[in-house]
Amino acid sequence: MPELHWYLMAIGVEPLHQGKGFGSALVRSGMRRADRDSKLMYLETETEINVSFYERLGFEVIEEMTVVEIDLPFSLMIRRPETPRT
Repeated sequence: MPELHWYLMAIGVEPLHQGKGFGSALVRSGMRRADRDSKLMYLETETEINVSFYERLGFEVIEEMTVVEIDLPFSLMIRRPETPRT
C-alpha cells in the first residue's frame, strides 16, 4: 500500500468459539482506531470465507493474486476510514 495505513496482520478465533462475534469485535476495535486516525486498513487473506467475513465489516477486495511458488491464492483487501458523524 503506497499510502499510510493500518495493517491487519493476523486474527483468529478458536473454531469452537467462531460465530459468536469475537472476531468481529476484535476487528471493530481496530476499525475505530483507524477511523479516529483517518487511516485505511489493509489486509491479505487466503480463503473465500475470510473474504466474506471482512466484506461484512466493510472491507473490499482490491486485488486477487496467487503466490506461484506455493500455489497460494491471496485476496488483498482495504477498508476506507469512516468520517465522523456530526
